[in-house]
Amino acid sequence: QHEHMQAAITDRAHRERIADRTALSSVLSNLGIVSEYEGDYPASRSWHVRALELRVALGDRWAIGNSQTNLGMIATLEGANEEARERLEEAGDQTRAYIRDEPLKSVLIAAAAGAAMAGLIGWLARSRRQT
Repeated sequence: QHEHMQAAITDRAHRERIADRTALSSVLSNLGIVSEYEGDYPASRSWHVRALELRVALGDRWAIGNSQTNLGMIATLEGANEEARERLEEAGDQTRAYIRDEPLKSVLIAAAAGAAMAGLIGWLARSRRQT
């Protein structure tokens, strides 16, 4: 019984470390987005590269695709069109692999994104009518 308890504790600690690294990769990515909006593309690239490295280590294909998309956007803004193309192709590859491996999660993410978009469009339409 002691062995089972120790295994459960070890498993929980491992899951918490993964959750911490997943959260950290999201924070790094968000810092990259903020830097992009501020026009600091070198800082944005640096944040996104760090997020990508964590996401690759975690094997999170959906997040890897997002990071590659973000880096592709920075490359586009910097005029590095070949890099942008390569990054966006990799983002597509990662996203397709994620959808193949996680079809139910993919549908749920798409539904949530659609609902968010519908809410945003509704809010914008109401805002226009009020002005």
